[in-house]
Amino acid sequence: KLELELVAGDEVRNLTRREADVALRLTSKPPEHLIGRRLAKVAIAVYASHTLSDQPLETVPWLGWDRAEAPVSTTDKVRETVGARGPYALRLNSYGLWLEAGRKGAGALTLPCVVGDSCADLERRTEPMVMDKDLWLLTHPDLHSSPRVRRTMEFLTELVLEQRDALIGR
Repeated sequence: KLELELVAGDEVRNLTRREADVALRLTSKPPEHLIGRRLAKVAIAVYASHTLSDQPLETVPWLGWDRAEAPVSTTDKVRETVGARGPYALRLNSYGLWLEAGRKGAGALTLPCVVGDSCADLERRTEPMVMDKDLWLLTHPDLHSSPRVRRTMEFLTELVLEQRDALIGR
């Protein structure tokens, strides 16, 4: 019997200190001391509440990430790409609050397509943009041969691969 304890949050769990046995990470280069596999490409897009659908993307207010945590965020780069000039209405450091603010109409935001497309109160405002980072499944080498960890990794691999199209915005 496999029992999973999923921990979602804004903090990155440290596999070396055994804060987690397995991690899904979006990265261009996983740490060399961990082992795992690249699972999928991930695409993002700009989303906004239906209440903002009559406003051009170039002038709509935006939700940004806290500059103390990310001096230049993905949202900053996407705004440049789409020519957005609208103000940042709000900056947050919590992914959950950021998503909720977007759903409530506080501003446009960038989201992974697999998340944004599943929110009925958001509409996609741009074509998907494939990120330069991949989704990796990682573990500590000492745990890799554990039957429990191997089953968990197999389960998560299947789960992610079933969502491959959604992850790239199809």
